[in-house]
Amino acid sequence: MQDELEAALDEWVGEALRWKHAVVHRWRYALPPLVPVESAHLHWWDRVQGLGVCGDFLGGRGVEGAWLSGTTLAEAAMASLAGSRGRGASSGADTPAEAA
Repeated sequence: MQDELEAALDEWVGEALRWKHAVVHRWRYALPPLVPVESAHLHWWDRVQGLGVCGDFLGGRGVEGAWLSGTTLAEAAMASLAGSRGRGASSGADTPAEAA
């Protein structure tokens, strides 16, 4: 599964990516709660640590919620990377992950 996911991302990006670390884990019997978690954000992103969290528990139940959460996390990470190229390392968190 991991090879397939990495190949799909390489194809989507248009070049082969060099992975520092990648792990795929499937929760076969996991079911998200029927009531979504109350959150003002669809993802959590900490620019300082370069660490993000996404998933259907933030974006809404099901694959659509997971996709929406992952997409917004990717946008935040890309914006953070683009911003750090012009002015050095950034500081602070974009979302309340640091408070968790």
